[in-house]
Amino acid sequence: MNEILNALRTLLSKNLEYAQKVEPSSSFIVFCIMTAVSYIFIRYPYVQVPGISDINFFIHEFGHILAMNSSSLLLLASSGTIFELLLPTIFTIYMFLRGRYLESAFFLCWLGTNLSYVGIYMMDTIKRTMPMSQIFGPDSKHDWEVIFGHYGVTMYAIDIGDLVLRSSQLVMCFACAYVGWLLLYGIYWRLKGKIK
Repeated sequence: MNEILNALRTLLSKNLEYAQKVEPSSSFIVFCIMTAVSYIFIRYPYVQVPGISDINFFIHEFGHILAMNSSSLLLLASSGTIFELLLPTIFTIYMFLRGRYLESAFFLCWLGTNLSYVGIYMMDTIKRTMPMSQIFGPDSKHDWEVIFGHYGVTMYAIDIGDLVLRSSQLVMCFACAYVGWLLLYGIYWRLKGKIK
């Protein structure tokens, strides 16, 4: 237990040192961008955001291309989502381990946008109303139809998708709150130094 507390103290002290080094203007710009994007994704989850949607869709499809030679239909169906979630996760962890907490939070917010799309895509499993569900015609298999069908949980697609969508909103809120905290602490630290 003491090891965990010591690790948390060390992490907090690194965060405080980082907040002192980062320019508040940089934190403010990142905070505004992340908050605006998160607001759009939380308030209007079914709207495709130009630019972000395109990048996420490209990464998703690239994951399918990487697994195209696989003989497993399950792997082929899940590879798009795996790659779509893995890429921002790797960037988030990499930046965090390098002590680049602002960038780490930015990539965490990007992970949240991807989770949002994944949740909506899951909920579309049965109705197949999304344009991307119909690219290869009405007889083609939906990614999540294959995945949920393999595990026998297709009837819960809407519930599982909604859970993932709500989780994405929590991830984005946490990332924004964290950047806001870095910003406020950085401003506080600078003001405290000027008052003395």
